Amino acid sequence: MAVLPSSTSSLTIGGMIDAGVFRQVSATTGQSTVNVGSNTASRLRFVGVEDMGGGNKATFWLEMQPSVTDGTTGSAGLFNRGAWASLSGGWGEVRLGRMGTNTISAVIVPDIQQGGAFYGFYGGGFLFSGMGGPGAQGAAWFAANPTRGGGLQASGTTGNTTAQASSTTNLNQTDPAKTAIDSTRYNRAIRYSLPAMLNGTLTANITSAYGNTGNGAGGGSQGVDVSYNAGALRSTFAYQRAGAEAGSDATGSLTTLGVNYNFGSFILGGALQSEKASGTGIVFNSGRSAGLAAFVPMGAATPFIKIGSHSYDTLGTNTSMVNVGVTYSLSKKTLVFVDYARNGATNTGTAASGTVAAGNVVAAVAVAAPRLFSVGLQTNF
Repeated sequence: MAVLPSSTSSLTIGGMIDAGVFRQVSATTGQSTVNVGSNTASRLRFVGVEDMGGGNKATFWLEMQPSVTDGTTGSAGLFNRGAWASLSGGWGEVRLGRMGTNTISAVIVPDIQQGGAFYGFYGGGFLFSGMGGPGAQGAAWFAANPTRGGGLQASGTTGNTTAQASSTTNLNQTDPAKTAIDSTRYNRAIRYSLPAMLNGTLTANITSAYGNTGNGAGGGSQGVDVSYNAGALRSTFAYQRAGAEAGSDATGSLTTLGVNYNFGSFILGGALQSEKASGTGIVFNSGRSAGLAAFVPMGAATPFIKIGSHSYDTLGTNTSMVNVGVTYSLSKKTLVFVDYARNGATNTGTAASGTVAAGNVVAAVAVAAPRLFSVGLQTNF
């Protein structure tokens, strides 16, 4: 009888709770509202690791996003932030399940501060424009999934045209209001991570995510990201493409570069992104994003400022963003923050009332420049 090799295993429970008070000026009505919620996504994770010997490990990761507003996990699902299992060793790692996209790796790099946290614009840093949370109308500053040109519904009628799209579900074409759950994640994904190279400074990941399986639906996505981290420099380049979904021929791609350098007395970060799209019924063919960030650690306090822009070639959704704030560490795991963001968008790219024919460019509607002010507390465990 074969004897199985001995192994050791562990289970870690960790996460972070972020809670604050927010005052936001609506992007559509100009009215001011106050709410209690999170500036960045709170999280609770369960990570299991089995050391199988010989440098090989089996790992699982389950991460949810509890809401401090009402205690639920919202419509994003129980483990929306991650649900995957992997095998790893000297040969690299193979990971299967729901996980972050290749592009998000490049987008968050410029926002890295002391301790690896990032703030501002709904706690998503360069990901969100301040006009809304992930997946909301006009919410993308830097996208983490290709939007396929803001494609219309498969039926050819729509009211939302610029919702941040998922690369692994066709909901952005059939119900844009439901895209938030996948705006930064792959579903049904397989990722291979190469062994670290150049003394651990160079890493690379290759991912393929499958689209919906029902009725032969497409919508698959593939991506690659390469990171070089040495000393004070952190940098990531990512490329991602999204195939056409069921009932549509719209495709898209993202090319993103993110850089962060710690000069000691201050930290500078920056990113550039180019989005391309083609197909019937799309409302833009190309988009561009740019952003700069500066952080100045002063003991327990870290003031920061972020500026940037986002534009499309055909839509009028041209925006300029400014974000200022400060974090103050009460301990190694707990901090308080003050954050203010302003988006100078001329409009959101929202369609006029009624339906439009597939293939037509949708007229935009002017809105008030949205503003977001927040004060809150963040604690890690």
